[in-house]
Amino acid sequence: MSMDASSVLVRDYGTCSSELVLHGSDADTRWPWQATVRENGDPMCAGSLISAGWVLCLASCVTTSNPAVYSVQLGTQAGSGSSSPDGQRLVARIIRHPAYAHSPSTHDIALIQLAEPVPFTSSIQPICLPEPLHLVPSGTTCWTAGSEPTGSAAPQALEWTVASAASCSHLIKDLATCAQYSLSIKPAHQMVAGGAFVCPGKNGLLYIEGIIPCMIKNQTTHPYATFTMVAPFVPWMQSYLLT
Repeated sequence: MSMDASSVLVRDYGTCSSELVLHGSDADTRWPWQATVRENGDPMCAGSLISAGWVLCLASCVTTSNPAVYSVQLGTQAGSGSSSPDGQRLVARIIRHPAYAHSPSTHDIALIQLAEPVPFTSSIQPICLPEPLHLVPSGTTCWTAGSEPTGSAAPQALEWTVASAASCSHLIKDLATCAQYSLSIKPAHQMVAGGAFVCPGKNGLLYIEGIIPCMIKNQTTHPYATFTMVAPFVPWMQSYLLT
């Protein structure tokens, strides 16, 4: 399925970001949609801003439906050591997918409604959503945030190549995208669960193809990894974002 700019951007949730700095030290503008989800002040996982008032994350990250124990931080990156007061928000509602199951893991996806919308700045921007039926072609170059095997604390754009289902039949499952890390050492332990697996659309727009799963560390013995697909869940997300 081919995509143009209008098909990458789902309705009018906000002007989504096309910013991905592959070189340089400005971490805030490299991943302006990335969020940190905290429970009782402790960082639990990453998430992705998809509109001014909503963050997408893993259902396994938000283990209770009580929003009072959670907060979300935007406008900063893991390891950057800085944050913006404009990007700190309390949580109004936690919505886990109704088909979510922990073991075996399935439908591991959730929405967090912020208590107050965030203003869009150079360091806070939403990521585009794909069309519900979109399938990323094999061979596509995509990225996750993390650290290169050099041990640098600064977040980097880790490059991946989308693989065919046949290439990773030992890993692939329903509602998952399989990809191969572009370097010889796969730094799965240096990615944060819940973070975005982003791919390019046309006209320079990036969109969130998948979510880094909690089980990513268990895949380090393989040259491939799987990411929770976002596209099949877009209609479910729309039912909340459009209300």
